Amino acid sequence: MTQLTLNMPKGQLVAAKNFWTDDNQDLLVKMWENGASARAIAEALGGGITRNAVIGKANRMGLSQQPKKALLVEEPEKLTMPSAKQCRWPFGDPNDVNFHFCGKPIVPDWPYCQNHCNEAYRTLNDRDNEPKAESPPKTEATGTSEKVAKAKA
Repeated sequence: MTQLTLNMPKGQLVAAKNFWTDDNQDLLVKMWENGASARAIAEALGGGITRNAVIGKANRMGLSQQPKKALLVEEPEKLTMPSAKQCRWPFGDPNDVNFHFCGKPIVPDWPYCQNHCNEAYRTLNDRDNEPKAESPPKTEATGTSEKVAKAKA
């Protein structure tokens, strides 16, 4: 029967079946349960043991998988809703941390302050009195604007 060997630092060899002594297994279990990485356990055991050897032995011993260390994620600040007497005009993207509401005093019986009521509730007369954008002059031949006609040429 051939004996498996592991390469050790400085060219030394050790028999693989003799490496997992009770002391080494106890150290593996203790460090594993304390959350040490497989690499850290391998370095503590020495003897040329790799992190993969530690993982394999831990699996054969029935040790549970180590939980992944969770990244610390900041909880987003809770959005403060305006009171019933504060303007509810939104500013920004609701998914952005800088999203907020106007918060100024409201016009009675309306959800917005005077400025935002003026912006939100417009009459047809207001729309009719707005200046209309002028359309570019059309050429007689094609019916398109001069800029478009020149761009096509």
